[in-house]
Amino acid sequence: MKVPLLTASSIRNSISWGNLNYCNAARTLLALSVCEKRYRRPSCDSMKIWTQPVCAAHECLFGLVGFCPLRVQIPAQGWANVSFFLTGTRMYCLQDAPRWGSRLISLLCLYLVGTCGVAFGDAGDDAYAAAARHYAGRSWLAAAEAFDRFAHDFAQHPRVLDATFFSAEALLQSEQYTQARQRFTDFIQRAPEHPYVREAHFRAAETLFLAGDEDAALPELAAFSQQYPAEVLNAYALAYRAEIELKANRFEEATAIYRESMKLFADEPLKQETRFGLARALEGLGKSEDAVKLYRSVAEQVKASLAHNAALRAGVLLYQRGDYDEAAQQLAQFESDFSDSDLKHEARYWTGMTAIDAGTPQDAVKIFETALRSAGGSQILPGLWFGLAKATKATGNKESAIEHHQRVVSEWPQSPWADNSLHALLLAAFADGNADQFDAYAAKFETQIATGDVAPQITQLFGREALRRHDYQRAIEYFESVVVERSDTFTRTNHYYLSVAHLGAGQLNEALIIASVIEIKPGEDELWRKLAKVQASVFFELKNYSKAAKLLTACLRESLPADEAAECRAKLAICHAQLGNAPALRETLGVMRRQDADASVFLPTIAYIAELMASGDEAETARELYSLLTLDGTPNEWVTKGLAGLGKMQLQRGDVAASTKTFDRLLAKATSTNEASKVALLRARSLGQADRPDAAVAAYRQITERYPRTDEAATALFEAAKLQDHLGQDREAAALLQKLLEDEPDFEQTDAALYQLAWVLTDLQQDQQAEATFATLLREYPESTFRHDVLYRLAERAFTAEELDAASNRIQQLMGEVVEPSLLGHALYLQGQIAAKQIRWGDVLPPMQRIVDELPDHELWLPANYWIAESHFRSGNYEQAATEFDSLHEATLESKASWVPMVLLRSAQVAAHQKRWLDAIDSARGIASRFSDFRLQYEADYVIGRSLSAQGRFSEAREAFGKVVRSPIGSSTETAVMAQWMIGESSFHQKEYRYALRAYQRVTSLHSYAHWQSASLLQSGKCHETLGDWQEALKCYAELIRHYPKSEFADAASARMQIARREAVSATIR
Repeated sequence: MKVPLLTASSIRNSISWGNLNYCNAARTLLALSVCEKRYRRPSCDSMKIWTQPVCAAHECLFGLVGFCPLRVQIPAQGWANVSFFLTGTRMYCLQDAPRWGSRLISLLCLYLVGTCGVAFGDAGDDAYAAAARHYAGRSWLAAAEAFDRFAHDFAQHPRVLDATFFSAEALLQSEQYTQARQRFTDFIQRAPEHPYVREAHFRAAETLFLAGDEDAALPELAAFSQQYPAEVLNAYALAYRAEIELKANRFEEATAIYRESMKLFADEPLKQETRFGLARALEGLGKSEDAVKLYRSVAEQVKASLAHNAALRAGVLLYQRGDYDEAAQQLAQFESDFSDSDLKHEARYWTGMTAIDAGTPQDAVKIFETALRSAGGSQILPGLWFGLAKATKATGNKESAIEHHQRVVSEWPQSPWADNSLHALLLAAFADGNADQFDAYAAKFETQIATGDVAPQITQLFGREALRRHDYQRAIEYFESVVVERSDTFTRTNHYYLSVAHLGAGQLNEALIIASVIEIKPGEDELWRKLAKVQASVFFELKNYSKAAKLLTACLRESLPADEAAECRAKLAICHAQLGNAPALRETLGVMRRQDADASVFLPTIAYIAELMASGDEAETARELYSLLTLDGTPNEWVTKGLAGLGKMQLQRGDVAASTKTFDRLLAKATSTNEASKVALLRARSLGQADRPDAAVAAYRQITERYPRTDEAATALFEAAKLQDHLGQDREAAALLQKLLEDEPDFEQTDAALYQLAWVLTDLQQDQQAEATFATLLREYPESTFRHDVLYRLAERAFTAEELDAASNRIQQLMGEVVEPSLLGHALYLQGQIAAKQIRWGDVLPPMQRIVDELPDHELWLPANYWIAESHFRSGNYEQAATEFDSLHEATLESKASWVPMVLLRSAQVAAHQKRWLDAIDSARGIASRFSDFRLQYEADYVIGRSLSAQGRFSEAREAFGKVVRSPIGSSTETAVMAQWMIGESSFHQKEYRYALRAYQRVTSLHSYAHWQSASLLQSGKCHETLGDWQEALKCYAELIRHYPKSEFADAASARMQIARREAVSATIR
């Protein structure tokens, strides 16, 4: 921020309210005194033009008038050509930075560089004088450039270092802080012994402060203080440091610095400013009494804006700590002592606020109205309107208060009071339950109002409104944003609301954790009760009735509002009922009957407990409670529940006559066909619940006959159909469902009826009709809760029918929607199975991996792991397959699931592929001992034979291969052919060619696998060759070439055929 030069008059009054600016007079004197000490003024004889014996700067400093131009030339051996320009009563000296003045040495610079009317001896002096004129004319950038140019062009000139210093000063004046700092640093490095290196050190640190880099400025200012503790400039360095600490709310550090300054510079010009700053630091530390004393002391000893600030701040602080009488006196004293102060409107604002909180809002209204008549364009104007709104509301004039708050929000949306007014408006809308108005104000908060100190309170209010609207997730977001690491009532209250939001969202564990960690402070009894109720509700929902009962009992010991007490007793009664604590239940119910009979929770609680007791061992208690619901004066809704409960209990104990009377009594209370049909439906359901399905079906049919045009008739048809389906009477159920769908097109559960009918048709093995019914449900009820299950069932049916493309399409359609986890697991599993059936092993992995990663508790988690391992096996990735199957083996040691032996089989096969023959044998042999009925045992026997054969244990291998060949299930498979061929191979390797020949011949004669038949013919020919039967060998090779010309063995057979032909001819000749 640019710091302009001060006028003499502005030196006397440079303190603004709320942002302290220290007076510059002291540093002006400092600059002159330094100048006079180091460079003595010459005698009158040496002055070229004229002299004035009185130092004009000193006159300005002390408020004297009668200035005249003064030009002083210093001898050549000193600094040249000093010039002051004093015009009228204005002197060009430095103003403070917005905090205390950033231009401590500019007056000194003017003293040293003025050149007007003075002749210079050479070009270098001329260039220097030109730069000085720019500087004196406050053309800062031009001065900086001129000094830089001088330093470059006249590098050997004796004033080069001076030019560097003044260039830095000019850049500082033009707010080029980074460049100025570089110049000062350069000056310090080049001239460490220069007389003004101390000032350069200070300036270098000051530029950081002015540039806003206070973190970097702080250590450099501290270093200056340490190096120059007694220098007057240190008073300003300490002031800067203290201000930085204050801004960072490091009040202890600020206090220490201010006290150090007072100790070092007790009589310096910043004495009162330092005392004022110390008061601010003490205020920040909460030492309000000490702060008030200091403020008052400053106000009494200084006759300037600083006194105004101090006096007002004392009054504000007294108000803030609740000393309203003393605050009113202090503010009245301010009005008396500083009636013309620029802060008078601010003082009246705080006077009005004090009156409000002191309980005299009528006086506050008058104060604010009076202040508003003279405030004009004051910055405090929106604050005065806010205060008037608050005072008006306190007098009971709510409408006017709202108008005033609306004015603040609309006319001064960026003022410090706008968000406070908005908070007041939101509170009013919330209290009135006016959701539309609340949303309108909320929109203003989002778009117009900058967040302020009241923003967390507004956010809390947003959360409470979201709770009221049952938008629990949004409420959680609001309250989480204002839950901070603090321990105050506001934060603990937000924790409470956050726990309520989690409870409403069904996130019970989160609600319990948050409610349990809040530390209640003394005096927060209401908050304790609320939290205890939340905890009790959580335990209640978690069915931890014992803990819930303890908390509810503790709450009831407190003095609660009637509705809260009734709610707590209702939950406590249910806890006792759930825990089977009959004595405590009777006691609580007795209190409820005496105190809560008119409460809204009384009858629902009685009905709930009655139903609970009826299904347990407390039938007599249930009967009493149901009877209680039937008393005269009870609303008909609850009488109906009471009589229905009694009738149901009578049916359950087999007292049909008593039940009939009870339901007749219930029917007698019906005043219309609709009510009668409802009672009949209730009786039919009671029969079904009493495990009398035939009687229930009859009762349902009776409803359709007696009350055909009621809603209950359609429901009765549906319920009867479901019962008949349950009884295995599928044809009757299908007939009822089809009638329902034809006769009642507006039935609210039509999608459920279609779903039920589809399954009934499936049971009747009418698969096409069932599939068509499922398709109708999907088409006509796309939002049905059965949609996802139907999509899955249709995909499953298509998969079973080998219609893999259709199955894949259905499952992809399902996977494009949000599916509940249990069904999602089945859908993903089916998706993987479809890919496996289509031999797309790379597509098997993703869905199975999702089950493993996302659904660790799903029933298909282990089978999904198997398919992951299987896909690796089928893809030839044996190393990964081995790892997966080993993990599965450990996880399924105790399992008897049908697919578990496949884990052992695949482990054996993987080991065989990796030539780990002993591991393969161990895994394969372990199958028969655990799973004697394994259908693929022949595959395990083949692995055993293959592994034994690889080890040269041919006899044992042939025994294992023989089991494969003789297997009832495996004898017709390719595995049996391979085993038969391996029998021949093992005999061939042992040179038992006749045995080998018989084995190979069995392959060619008993099986129809071309690959193995051609291989066996080749091997048979070799056996004949070895036995010397060349003609037979020729026949084998010829048959191979004739029947399997494209076989991979055809070329070998052709080559050997030529050899065999020659050998056969030779044998004939011999």
